[in-house]
Formats: sequence, C-alpha cells, structure tokens
Amino acid sequence: MKLLASDYDGTLRRPWVKRQDLKALRRFKAAGNIFGVVTGRGADFVLPELTFFGVPWDFLICINGGMMITRDKKEIFFHEFDLDLAKKIEAAIVSANPVYAFYGDGYRIKDLVSHRRPSLRTFVYKAYAFVFLHGHNHLNERITNFTAIIKNKADAKQLDENLKENFQGDFNWFFNGDLDVDMTPKGISKYSGVIETAKYFQADQVYVIGDSYNDLPMIEGLNGFAIENARTEVKAAASKIYRNFTELVEDIL
Repeated sequence: MKLLASDYDGTLRRPWVKRQDLKALRRFKAAGNIFGVVTGRGADFVLPELTFFGVPWDFLICINGGMMITRDKKEIFFHEFDLDLAKKIEAAIVSANPVYAFYGDGYRIKDLVSHRRPSLRTFVYKAYAFVFLHGHNHLNERITNFTAIIKNKADAKQLDENLKENFQGDFNWFFNGDLDVDMTPKGISKYSGVIETAKYFQADQVYVIGDSYNDLPMIEGLNGFAIENARTEVKAAASKIYRNFTELVEDIL
C-alpha cells in the first residue's frame, strides 16, 4: 500500500483545491492507497475546508507533525510541550513584540499577543476562529504548538537568533513563509508526523509533497517532491517538481 501526504496551503490549495487534483487523488485511493494532508494548521482550522472542497483524505497530520487524526476523527497520536518550557517560550514570543501570537491544543487556539491594528494574516486567523470554532479561548490542558506572526524580516531574524541562543535543542521551530514562525515539541516535524502515520497504516511506500520551509524536513527525509510554485529552497531539496497532482499520481501509481 502506498501513502501520499501533501502539504495543504500552497500545495494542495493553490489558492483553492482544483477539480483535476481531486480527480487524481480519488484515482490514487481507488487503487488501494491512502492519502492525507500534513499541515501547520490545527485540526479545526482545516477540517471545514477539506469538507467544503471535497478532499478525499484518510488522515490529517496537524500542527507540523504534532498530531494525527483519521477520517473518523480518531486521534492516533499527539505531542505536547512541557508546561514549564511552554512558559519560557511564551515569554520569548511576547518579548519579540509580534503582530499576533497564539498557542493551541491541536484543535483550537488562544491568543498570546493581539494588537489593536492587526495585519491581514491576523484578521484571517481570528475570523476563522470566530466562524468555525465558536470562540477560540477554550483549550484543553495541553499545549501542542505556538505560532508567532512577526512584523518584518528583521524582527523575524532577531527572534530566530534569540531562540537559537536560548532554546537550541529544546523544541523545534519553522518559518512558514517569511514572517510566520511555528513551534512544536522537540523532535516533532512534518517528517516525524509522516513517519508515525506510515507506521500506523503499515504503508509500503511513502510519498510527500510540499512548497514551504516547514515542508523541508519531510521532503529531505523522504526524498520528497515539490509543487511548481514552491519556494526556491524547497524545489532545490525536492527529488522532482510537479505542476499538479495529476502528474504526481501518474508517476507514483
């Protein structure tokens, strides 16, 4: 059995999920294989879109490998922060004076920093939470991820240097674009999430495709692919570049 894991934003959704890609994925599944999405989003931030677009998914790996659920919403694994470490990370994020920052439990989010004049990215996060999550300040006791949206590239670089100096090896962080920083527990990445998922489904062959920096661990670790619109560094790391999922499925079937 073959397993295909695709990044969502910028890869499967470009800027929406295309019909020809859905047709190709259904053909892939009809051949006895499984398909899923691996994303930096929490589950409740992506499930409504997967339903709306009619994506034929079998698994959903959320928060950059921190959690996986199956189609029947069964939670197979999750990884959380030590609470003492989480408090230190919170302090580091707040000191960076981001435009917006939050932490999550794998499903919902809770604000850490929210300026009165938010950016468009901040508005989208908060609007999505209001519409789909019915309020976003009701978490479980666990903390599975942090995200900080930084004002500019200079501040983002400063935060990266601060994290390297004070937390190197304590947890993972990824730039999801130039200004969005996603943070996960130590050893957790899209690569680790795909590996855990492949073991759960007992897949014989594993394929991955992505477009941005947080996809690099799984692309480099699994000889993966990049979508045509991917960042230059991601395309350089990929074993092959595809224009769409029709081309990809034809190659791996």
